[in-house]
Amino acid sequence: MSQNTTVVIVEGGNGVNLLVRVIWFLLVGWWAAGVVSLLGWLLLLPVVTIPLGLAMLNAVPKIATLKEPKTTWQVNRVEGVTVVNRGAVAVAQHPFWMRAAWFVVIGWWLTGLVLAMAYVFAVLPFFWPLACVLYDRVPVLLTLRRT
Repeated sequence: MSQNTTVVIVEGGNGVNLLVRVIWFLLVGWWAAGVVSLLGWLLLLPVVTIPLGLAMLNAVPKIATLKEPKTTWQVNRVEGVTVVNRGAVAVAQHPFWMRAAWFVVIGWWLTGLVLAMAYVFAVLPFFWPLACVLYDRVPVLLTLRRT
């Protein structure tokens, strides 16, 4: 009898160290994220430029703090053979119609509000961690994207 085993490993971004990320945020990230947020949000208004606006807003966390996306590794062992795939595990998403309805009814204006709050928090040193959390949540608020 064969035994099938699947192991999924999710690792955080091992990119830029924390000190460089903090310096980046202080010198560039806070204002660059604000500019990209505004441009990306404005690109959501005409239907033709929605894909570009979504791409820009999905990039806001990396622009603000140089945060690398998580890397997923899937390790499968089937009949004595081990197969390792990088990024092969897809997270189940809500149905397209639900994500589109959310975007049209709630996502676009809620994201604009959260981006404005994040920018205000980014200007106030005591609230920097909250600004980073808000920037990180933009893709979820915009289209209910699961990560």
